[in-house]
Parts: sequence; C-alpha cells; structure tokens
Amino acid sequence: IDAGDDSAATKRALDTWEKKYDATLTTKSFIVYKDHTGAHRWLARTTTAYRDRDQEIISSDALDQDSQRMTAHKQFGPLRYWHVGKPDEFDMITPWGPGLDIGDCDYSTLIGRIRVESGTFRDPQIALKIASQADRYELSPGFFHPLDQPDHGGVFNAIRTFERSIVPTAYGRASNLFTGLAVK
Repeated sequence: IDAGDDSAATKRALDTWEKKYDATLTTKSFIVYKDHTGAHRWLARTTTAYRDRDQEIISSDALDQDSQRMTAHKQFGPLRYWHVGKPDEFDMITPWGPGLDIGDCDYSTLIGRIRVESGTFRDPQIALKIASQADRYELSPGFFHPLDQPDHGGVFNAIRTFERSIVPTAYGRASNLFTGLAVK
C-alpha cells in the first residue's frame, strides 16, 4: 500500500482487515506496506483474547487496557525476533531492554478480541526478507504480569506488553493460534 500519510494508511488497512476479518480468522496476518516516505511498515494481528496452545487467555479488558496504556505513554516497544532479549520489568522507560529488535511498534488497538499493532522496520532489507518469507512466521507478545496470574482458569487480567516477536511457525512456539504473517 502506498499511502499519503501513515495514520490514514493504517486506518485504511485496518478498515480493509475489519471488513474481511470474519472470513479470514485463521488466515495468517502480517502485512508489509510502504508509507508516504517510502519506509516499510508492518501491520499485524499480534495476539487475541482466545484460549491459546497453553490453555491460557489474555482477557479482552487486559488487552484493551494495555493498548490504551501504550498509546497514552507512547511506549510500545520493539518488534523482535523470537523473544531474543533481556527485558527488565523494573525499567519504566525501556522495559524491553536490549534484544534482537527488527522494528518498532507505534500503534496498538483492540478490535473485538484481536489486538492489531503497527510499526516500522529498522532495516528495509529485513522488511523485504520477512515479507518474502511471511508464511514461515507467526507472532507472540512478550509481556509482564502479576505473580498471581494467570488465575486458576488460565486468564491473565492484567498485562504490560514490552515487545512482540515474530517466531518461526516450524517450531510452534507462538501460543496464540490466530497470529502470523501474510503479505498483502
């Protein structure tokens, strides 16, 4: 998608996604497009409020509150490769710490039970490589949570996202079944 401005481009991509969502719930969804400056951006379904492979669930309220927190503080964290990094839950400025970061998130919202996020890549060559191998990846959020969570029902009611990672599908490491990569 070539766009006149990032915000409008993201909203158009989200509108398209929302219209098709019901029919594409199990479709891998990570879109790479160019913004008005020619920079590669990503748009992804990074997690959902559905029970995952570990029989756990992040509640819709937790996802919504977390997205609102990230937006209010403009503290979204990176797009990382396979959770490689050293997060620090006590660092209130950059809790994600150093890591194998390939991009930066600058948008997060909850649409129904799905978290949709967007951001930029740090290197255009990485963007192109990931776009060319999109079907080989899925997404997984990195987040902090209270020690007493998940609760006895496997529900996280409070989270603080510090990163989201692309992970190879071959290893089935992303807990959530409704994430992944596709290039539109």
